[in-house]
Amino acid sequence: MIEVGAIPGTCDSYCLSYALGCKGASAVYPNRDSCLETCRASTVPAGTISDSMGNTLGCRIFWLTLNIRPDTCSGVSIPASAICQDK
Repeated sequence: MIEVGAIPGTCDSYCLSYALGCKGASAVYPNRDSCLETCRASTVPAGTISDSMGNTLGCRIFWLTLNIRPDTCSGVSIPASAICQDK
């Protein structure tokens, strides 16, 4: 059994979460391919999907899954992230 905290963040899971949660005017990426291209060209570390802070893909996936903040879609974009920052 794999613990949720051990699951790494990937560009595929980030972009899928983004596509499911961010549509219309709130979306930063026009489509999944654009998201994948941006993500794969970035240096954002994977982290794990239980990361609630820190500049990782895992943190971005964590907040996209919750999607409780009005600024979630813009706040978890790559490379800049207003929500997932190193402290």
